Amino acid sequence: MVKDGHEVDFLCYFTILDNLKACGFNILDGDKLYYLKPRTPISDLNGLVRVNDDDDVSSMLSSYKKHMLSIFEIYTLSRKHDILPNESMGEEIPLDSDPHDPI
Repeated sequence: MVKDGHEVDFLCYFTILDNLKACGFNILDGDKLYYLKPRTPISDLNGLVRVNDDDDVSSMLSSYKKHMLSIFEIYTLSRKHDILPNESMGEEIPLDSDPHDPI
């Protein structure tokens, strides 16, 4: 399978990093790279898996092939942010409200 000029079977960690540089992503500055587990909603706290090396990329590709999916989801996180559990998971909070104000 080929996507964006890259053969997926030979996709590696550094190829992904090189492609993300065009977006200002830099792993050396502390930016983080994740993939979403196949058939997992983004709201699942265990759905995002950190990608640190070629072994993680290989696991990601194997996981998506196992589910017979041809597109995988990659997420980046800026060095200025981190992923924290949301205490209000499951509750709907209007976007224009302050999460600390009583509803």
